Amino acid sequence: MKYIQISLISLALVAAGAIPGFAQKRKGIDFLPTSIRHGAQVPYPVDVLYGSTDSDLVLVHYSDIEKCTEACKDNMEERLEALSALRQDIQRSRLAILWRPLVATDEQARAAMSFACLPPEHALSESMKFLRDRTDRTDLPVPERYMDKAESLGISREAFARCVENKDMWDFYKRHTNNYKRRIAGLRPSYDWIKGRAVKFNADYLRGFINFIKSSVDYKRAPVLRKILPSDIVVGKPAPDKIRMTMYFAPDGQAERDYINKNLQKFIQVFVASGDVYLVIRPFSWYRLPSIRATEFLSCVPADYKLHIMEQIYISLDKWNTANFADPQATLLQLAAFNGLNERKIKGCLNSPSTARKVAAERKLHQDQLSLVLTPTIFMNDELFAIGSPGFGDMMSAVRSWKAKQTMDRR
Repeated sequence: MKYIQISLISLALVAAGAIPGFAQKRKGIDFLPTSIRHGAQVPYPVDVLYGSTDSDLVLVHYSDIEKCTEACKDNMEERLEALSALRQDIQRSRLAILWRPLVATDEQARAAMSFACLPPEHALSESMKFLRDRTDRTDLPVPERYMDKAESLGISREAFARCVENKDMWDFYKRHTNNYKRRIAGLRPSYDWIKGRAVKFNADYLRGFINFIKSSVDYKRAPVLRKILPSDIVVGKPAPDKIRMTMYFAPDGQAERDYINKNLQKFIQVFVASGDVYLVIRPFSWYRLPSIRATEFLSCVPADYKLHIMEQIYISLDKWNTANFADPQATLLQLAAFNGLNERKIKGCLNSPSTARKVAAERKLHQDQLSLVLTPTIFMNDELFAIGSPGFGDMMSAVRSWKAKQTMDRR
């Protein structure tokens, strides 16, 4: 009990500013959550790692050498461009990229060694080129076809052949593939991860991520936090004496769904109903198609319906959010019709270029001012409170600390 009392007192002192500059000195990395997935994504000595193990950030890239859709091929081109653009960041130990192939059989594992036996940078680029260029008639990669490439990079043909036949590595990759499918991928497989969370293999995004973890952002200079935007979902009546809690939620996010199921309604009933807090929930689109389309859909929904339909989107997540490249329009329009909205009108708005431009512009605005890297991201007034899904007890303690600070400021 004494420990709990000390913790609450410390929270109150920090929130009240009794520990000068504490909040300002916290860097982005102090807020980053990890998940159980992260433990399975730590580099092993035998892994193909492009960059240093001491790098500021490690991106884990899974390579499914057996299949790649047209949308996947487009993404490979983007990844190749990012790989080239990020070379200096990797050389300066700002970023490292861990490459792991997804293989289920010995045949696939041996095929993956075509790339694993090359130097790390070339393992990444050659595997991406293979997926980008493959057709329905393309078989698995053949290691013997990469011997010339290996030799041109200073690896003898004999050494490359020995590496290809290393069955310990075949088993290593098969075990990690099994772990990926059972514990990491979930219903919607993602191939790029940081700290156990799916991310985008994009140069600008990753540089923003690096800058975020190494610096502290002065959110008091971010006017977007103090505005109510037309796309916002506002719960409670805004007032200067209330705590403003701004929540950035990706409509296709599993973490967001879990948070809403466990904490949001309880928090609304306790703190919004009491008049201590008002919420500004901001649907935020990441680069994947389901995230973009669901955010566009919510921007087309009348304000009085937004919160209710957002909850329905999360409830039905497993039904429509099955692939990073799949357009969930049909299911979203069904939700509109189910709620008595004009489906034709919503569809027109959803497919309007102006809607796409507006959502993209808002994403850029929020990222430019707030350096968003993951969601959920939650702010209390003008300070970053949490990235990830804080427990109800954490939120309760933070609200009480803010209320204590307000009381002290009035004296």
